[in-house]
Amino acid sequence: MMKKLSILFVSFLLLASCIDRKTKDDFDYGKVVNGTYINKYFKISINLPKDWKVQSKETQEQLTKRGEQAAFGDNESLKAQIKASEVNTAQLLMVSKYEVGSPVESNPSFIAIAENIKGLPGIKDGKDYLFHVKKLLGQTQLNYIIKDGFEKQTIAGHEFYILSAQINANGKVMTQNYFSTLIDGFCFSFVTTYTSEDENKELMDVIKAIKNI
Repeated sequence: MMKKLSILFVSFLLLASCIDRKTKDDFDYGKVVNGTYINKYFKISINLPKDWKVQSKETQEQLTKRGEQAAFGDNESLKAQIKASEVNTAQLLMVSKYEVGSPVESNPSFIAIAENIKGLPGIKDGKDYLFHVKKLLGQTQLNYIIKDGFEKQTIAGHEFYILSAQINANGKVMTQNYFSTLIDGFCFSFVTTYTSEDENKELMDVIKAIKNI
């Protein structure tokens, strides 16, 4: 079960790639108020599905460590890159339909994360950032099947690019969609993880309801 959980949440680790900058002093990690995540820095609100579970910082850190081992094994070079990125990446939100460790076949999740890209003029939009995410996914030992090209979608007035990848997790096909855009010197991203179209619809309903504040 632990191995399955590591794979399920490995996107939380992988999206934190190798950008060498620090977060701003006035940065806002956001908070959940009455079922809505509010972030004043990025000026967005996210209505979370009723009864979904908001993961604590401690749980996020534990899942990150498990994901690192599942993805990179004994590859110390890639592990070092991930460790270096931790001071530059803001882990904003992780929610899942069920508590971590619940006796369920699948536990769809939604993650929000931001990474400081100031000083990296080559990253001009979410597509450029996802190029590096795609490269990192290909270096793991998890055998991702990555869709060619990037789709594009406007969410809360921002132009997001989307990378889609799949992995066979214990006989079940798991899909991860990475949504990325640039906001005020940061790459602001969502990651959705699911194993069925019904789960994907639930997650897309969350994304469609994201608003500016």
